[in-house]
Amino acid sequence: MYTATAIANFFIEKGREEGKPVDQMKIQKLVYFAHGWYLAIAGKPLLNESVEAWRFGPVIPSLYHSLKYSGNQPIVKSIEVSGFDGPSIVDDDSTELGLYLNRIWNLYSPLTGIQLSNMTHEEEAPWAKIAKEFGHQIPANKDIDDQLIKEYFSNQRKKVTEP
Repeated sequence: MYTATAIANFFIEKGREEGKPVDQMKIQKLVYFAHGWYLAIAGKPLLNESVEAWRFGPVIPSLYHSLKYSGNQPIVKSIEVSGFDGPSIVDDDSTELGLYLNRIWNLYSPLTGIQLSNMTHEEEAPWAKIAKEFGHQIPANKDIDDQLIKEYFSNQRKKVTEP
């Protein structure tokens, strides 16, 4: 498992390399989608931390706090990491993880943060289910269970692979 920071830094760097900078909303959603698809495909979590249901969508709190300085502006530098956080760098695009993250990037990077956020609000999406359950008054620090995320992305995978 990886820190959300490691995965975010991969996408931040890809954005810089390709001249497609990402803002905080987009990075939140890219990391969330990477985690969700990983749960569906590999059957285990990509992240070593939880995704929470916040008022306006799924959020990884550590990323939010690391990037809140940027507001809705493009993120221009990687997030600083501590050696105590566990694996913090995805070193190589040619590793299995690097290839996987490149696939996520290629699929979702053409979309805006708002478009990605709208996808997380679709009726069957995990955040939307939790929001509905609480009448859109989601309690603070409400985790989105990985099993719920896995089921949703597994169902999405079936839709894509079925004839």
